[in-house]
Amino acid sequence: MNKQTKRNERTPSTSGAPPRGSCVRATRVLCALSLWLAVPSAVHAQPRFNDIANEATEVTGSLLDLAAPLLEDCLALSGGARRACQVRVRNAARSLNESTYLHALPAAQYLRFDPYEPMGGGFRVYLRGFEQRDGDRVVSTRATHGGALPEHTIAQGFDTVPASAASAWVIQNAAERLVLRIVFRFGETFSDGPVRGVVLNLVAAQVYNDRTGGVLLDTTRTPGPPQEPHTLDRRVRLWDSNGHAEAIWQAPDGRRFVFHVENQPLLTPPNSSAPMLNAWHGAQRQGVVHFVAPCCSANISVAPRDPDTVMVIITERAPEGRVAGQGQVLVIRFIQARGNFRVVARWRGSNTERPPAWVLDPSAPLPDEADMAPEAPETPSVAAPSAPAPSASAPSASAPSAPPAPSASAPSAP
Repeated sequence: MNKQTKRNERTPSTSGAPPRGSCVRATRVLCALSLWLAVPSAVHAQPRFNDIANEATEVTGSLLDLAAPLLEDCLALSGGARRACQVRVRNAARSLNESTYLHALPAAQYLRFDPYEPMGGGFRVYLRGFEQRDGDRVVSTRATHGGALPEHTIAQGFDTVPASAASAWVIQNAAERLVLRIVFRFGETFSDGPVRGVVLNLVAAQVYNDRTGGVLLDTTRTPGPPQEPHTLDRRVRLWDSNGHAEAIWQAPDGRRFVFHVENQPLLTPPNSSAPMLNAWHGAQRQGVVHFVAPCCSANISVAPRDPDTVMVIITERAPEGRVAGQGQVLVIRFIQARGNFRVVARWRGSNTERPPAWVLDPSAPLPDEADMAPEAPETPSVAAPSAPAPSASAPSASAPSAPPAPSASAPSAP
């Protein structure tokens, strides 16, 4: 038997009613006016998850048991039996839709965490659509298609974490510690071949750590998560003098990486800096490519090449007047067995030189790694122990720029 109860939430809540002010020395008219002016803010206040959950009926058993009256197959009957069945279903729908419902379940299989995002300073959390199924009966966050639930995201949040605490955050929020709570109403019923189901219309969702009480995702919280990194399906400029951007790339084995440039000012040469292209996976950071950038026209872009390689386009110095621009183009390959990136091709040159074919044509073969000249290690003098905060005005990812190195007559790298 499915147990439904009203409950007072015991998880932390930040909501609370402020004490009423005193109107001892005010006239009745002024008191009434002050109270009237206070009403709109209370009426339009954003409800917290616990406020919504406290008004819902808790479902501690199976959602399928609760939804069973909606899933009768009336079409399998005929005549009066079918009509009676349809009346029962309508009455059940009317009764069930008088309430919202609260249900808790393990969150691990429904969550996805993206790699650490240095610009936002934290982890992005995605809540995937889910279902409960028993044979040909199903309750789900979307109607099934061909007997399967389409992949979809129903909510996302952002948990702010200092970079120095990122590894500890991952350990602390182990999958078995996370609980998903949803408040929902029943939506439309559907038929998908032999499957009969009903859609759950979510009112609010929350994911919290059952041991620490920390909330990782709460759909009632504002403001929402910061802008997502650009998907690396085109060329993206990650860094220039105007600011930073980030790009997310998925390896053939499904692992996801956030590319971000950390820039550190140098004492020598004067007015120079040391940009480092990092690849973040989870809380782990790999330094992939670095160079010394003179002031002030240097920039770094990345572009997809094939499933396991990414092109890195570096402008060390933009062309100015009769002085040619200088830069380099690299290809980095994801080594699945080691889970990291390796430079497999590099060309350095100026705008007056013509680059090799692989720089301009993604289908051109790469040179043999054994023939690639090793880079001389750079030992710059560091001016500050940490990189400056990213600029608020991130460069646009949709405005491609020509790579620094190819000649003027050659087409732009992807």
